[in-house]
Amino acid sequence: MNQDQSYNQQAANMPHDFAPQSNFQHQPQPGSSGFKGRHVYGGKAALSIDCSYRNGVPAVNISAAPAVTAKRYDWRNKIVLLISEQEWPQVMCVLLGFKQSVEFKHHGALKNKGFSLKRQPTGVFIQVFEAKTCFAVPVSAADLFHITAMMLGHYAGGIEGVSAGELPNLLAATTAQCQ
Repeated sequence: MNQDQSYNQQAANMPHDFAPQSNFQHQPQPGSSGFKGRHVYGGKAALSIDCSYRNGVPAVNISAAPAVTAKRYDWRNKIVLLISEQEWPQVMCVLLGFKQSVEFKHHGALKNKGFSLKRQPTGVFIQVFEAKTCFAVPVSAADLFHITAMMLGHYAGGIEGVSAGELPNLLAATTAQCQ
């Protein structure tokens, strides 16, 4: 049994409130736990947003899995992708409300994965897709708060000379590039 099969077997046996970490290789910074994550559960799908490090640089993975029954999700059939350094500022512009929506395609080896975020009055609607499969989850204002804070804090640690408190101002100043 290879690592992915073992991981998927473990994930299949997990209850819904213990969503699995991604297969992403975590490389924590000194003094850091190396992993932060937030899980959001919807009626038809669930999301796992995981912060880690890739080659010493902050990185964020998004995993999405379909609902099997109420409060039970099929993490064996999840879609996983990495938010790139180029995508991160635009994602943050949506999370912070500086931009209404964003969509990125051409992820994965076959270039058939992607994700989108769209502001709504009650939070953000996130879709993760691969080929013709799409998992969508509405993210409440409360979850949005925690995800935004987690991602700001995570990336602030990897941008020399910029604190988490300064990142929203920096993003707001560059919003014109986010349009």
